[in-house]
Amino acid sequence: MVFACNETLPRVLFPRKVPDNLNGCEIKLMAYLIPPYVLNISANREDPTVAGLEVTIMHIIAEELNLTERYISHNFTSWGEKLPNGTITNMFKALDDHDAELIFGMVPLNSPEDHEFESTLIHVTESLIWWVPMADHIPRWKRPMKLFHPQVWFLILASFPVNGLLWWLFGKSKETSDNYKVWYRSILASWRVLLQVTHAPPRYTVTRILYLFFAIFSLLIYTAHESVLVSTLTKPHHEHQIKTVEELLDSKLKYGFFPLIADSYNDSSNWIQREIRITAGYPLLEKFNELLLSMQANGLIGKWDKDITFNQAHKDESQLTALSIGHMALLFVNLLIGLTISFIVFIVEIILKRRKDKKCGKIKSYRLPFIQ
Repeated sequence: MVFACNETLPRVLFPRKVPDNLNGCEIKLMAYLIPPYVLNISANREDPTVAGLEVTIMHIIAEELNLTERYISHNFTSWGEKLPNGTITNMFKALDDHDAELIFGMVPLNSPEDHEFESTLIHVTESLIWWVPMADHIPRWKRPMKLFHPQVWFLILASFPVNGLLWWLFGKSKETSDNYKVWYRSILASWRVLLQVTHAPPRYTVTRILYLFFAIFSLLIYTAHESVLVSTLTKPHHEHQIKTVEELLDSKLKYGFFPLIADSYNDSSNWIQREIRITAGYPLLEKFNELLLSMQANGLIGKWDKDITFNQAHKDESQLTALSIGHMALLFVNLLIGLTISFIVFIVEIILKRRKDKKCGKIKSYRLPFIQ
């Protein structure tokens, strides 16, 4: 080895001139507010408190190099541009005037001002994403109907009368019980099996086989229904959510985009790369690139991006929710409707009986069994 033969040669030919610990030196930052890269988490627009993906990245870099972050307040509505006369505007001008050492916030690669400044490594690559309003909540009284597709509901409701009629056809001459010898009683017996109500099975072999298969079918349907009923009542559910550009166009919603994006995308298949822009000849560029490369290689940038983007969408779902009257409203309404229909039928039966007795010349007084 050359170094072993000549100990006078330096071990490091190009030693680092910038130390790893900068002893809390201040770094002036300027961020363009654009979610989810840079967010204003305070109510003050003049002096915002920033957070977001690139704010997190800069905070980690500052901690690693022992830098003190100082964000420069501004009212710029864009990064800036280079005018035909050579004048640079907005945030790029602040960077050129050394009012800020570094700017970030969805700064694209390959802008006309690239030759004026230097850039870090590309840390985010993304495509065009349309953000649409969340679909309306499904009313609680409609949620139980959403447990199955309408076609499944139709097949379930059609299964018990069809099965009851089959019991009647095969068992009317063989069965001894009226539940299978009278067609409407056979349908009611099938309804009881579907609702998992205890019921005496038929005795004829063919009818028993039909009964067995329908009982298994009813058990599976009942289990599937009960397994998702509580979560359907307690968790928020939404109507159909727009997921494609075609659905967005068909929805007739008014849509728009940041003017800055128009120059970055030609169509929805294009990918755009993001970077951090710094002043030319910045001495910390190499260290910034090393830290960015390390964060990318360890998957930290992707994780922070998902944490920020989906933080509100995935809330804590482990808390127990007590079923309230609002959750159970549909059940009580069904009970009230059933009791009302039963009472009306009961009154109609009494009236018809009285009319029949009058026609036959029999006048009887009726006393309700619960009235003494």
